[in-house]
Amino acid sequence: MFHSSDLQPPRSSVPKTPENPLESIGPCHLIPQQLQGFQANVYTSSMAGIGPVLIKELKPNDQKLECLDDIVELEVALKQDGAPVPELLSYHEWNDGWRRNALVYRYYAGGDLFTQLLRLHQTKAITPQRSEIIAYSIVEMLCRCLQHVHYRGWVHVDIKPENIFLSHDIESPDCQAYLGDFGSAVRIGTTISPLHSGTPTYFPKQDFRSNLGGQAAPSLDMFSVGKVLKTFEHIHRLSDHAQPILLALLAHDALHRPTATEMLNTHLPEWRSRINEIV
Repeated sequence: MFHSSDLQPPRSSVPKTPENPLESIGPCHLIPQQLQGFQANVYTSSMAGIGPVLIKELKPNDQKLECLDDIVELEVALKQDGAPVPELLSYHEWNDGWRRNALVYRYYAGGDLFTQLLRLHQTKAITPQRSEIIAYSIVEMLCRCLQHVHYRGWVHVDIKPENIFLSHDIESPDCQAYLGDFGSAVRIGTTISPLHSGTPTYFPKQDFRSNLGGQAAPSLDMFSVGKVLKTFEHIHRLSDHAQPILLALLAHDALHRPTATEMLNTHLPEWRSRINEIV
């Protein structure tokens, strides 16, 4: 069982480097805009001794730059905790008339979950049982990660398939999944607006009485986990064993949603024990 005492104190091992990685690392290739967010330009490149990397250059007018140091410290601490998050290799800040920032991550060859699920949806080349095993593994990874995130006092806010990265093809037995893009993360209790937070499809607007906003809570992330789980129904309908979990995560009342710890201790073991019954 996971305990908050298991957490290591935040300790940044990624010093801020005063150089533009787009110039210092080597040839960089911009990822098409439709595959990235509005807060950054994303490039692929390669580093000596590391291999393929992903460079996320934040846009200079992004208000989230004000808390970027805290986000970097959180990502480093989560990795030290053993949470399944992408490996942050370097952190850059330089000035060319504007404050510029970039984060360099290890590149994961499997891409993101959205692209993989789209392929499976188009081909249907997967059995219902295998689809549910993958769905279980993704939800289990998210809950393991969120257990650390929430214990550290943060809410991710923007959990969606595009922010889940895969080490290999999703059908490979070697595939590992990671929750990334903490750029929208806020501390628990921070006042946020549903108009300016998260991705609408995965964000529980019903948690807020008005568009003026409300306080960020772990239950917000758990709703998003439920929405990610529901995307698997575009491939095959989830089994009767998974449906109660889906309904619990998507509960209209935030107080009725299970926590990440409750999922790991109760709901997920029960679901996993029944997957072999799926035909």
